[in-house]
Amino acid sequence: MIRSRYPGYDVMQEADEWDERTRAIVADRLKSPEPLQFFKPDEAEVLMAAAQVLLAEDDEWLRRKVVELIDRQFDKGEGEGYRPQTQPKDGDLWRAGLASLGADRTGADRPGAHFVGAPPQIQTARITALQGDDPIFFQALHKELLSAYCSLPPVWSFMGYGGPAFPRGYVRIELGARDPWEAKPAATVPALPPNGPPLPPGAEQVLGRIEP
Repeated sequence: MIRSRYPGYDVMQEADEWDERTRAIVADRLKSPEPLQFFKPDEAEVLMAAAQVLLAEDDEWLRRKVVELIDRQFDKGEGEGYRPQTQPKDGDLWRAGLASLGADRTGADRPGAHFVGAPPQIQTARITALQGDDPIFFQALHKELLSAYCSLPPVWSFMGYGGPAFPRGYVRIELGARDPWEAKPAATVPALPPNGPPLPPGAEQVLGRIEP
């Protein structure tokens, strides 16, 4: 992660304001990563490496939690409840996509070895190629990684997000206003390039840039 605008903020300090069910769900996301049930070890390694590129996240614990949440979803057979008739089932789509992304192209013994151990520029190039070679899997990969990542309390703290509003709710909803319990940005905000935070080498090819 880059430096947070809310150093020292911990969203879990607000847990007493949430209902019991919500506290249990959020607390579960802070437990140590559990053994995977759906992904095979090689698939998980490829997904971990892809998460580091697409999320620009170096924290291994956070990336393992992201992989665990996605794994849990597929193990339970959860999904959006629909898919195009020509699109493979989620599990099949992900197994084929991860196999393609991590395909051994250097003669190593195990699938994914080349991608997992490759320099960031090579990993980024392989993920970039997915946009043209397998756009359905690329979109699914990008979406699920971001969804799982942004559901983790440490990421909420980093963003200054106060967590679920129920049952307390937000009172001051005017632009620029905040409730007393909400996170306050540091007096000195970390300087960022004018066009956004720094990205890993070659990441512009994947994420693009919004020109002013």
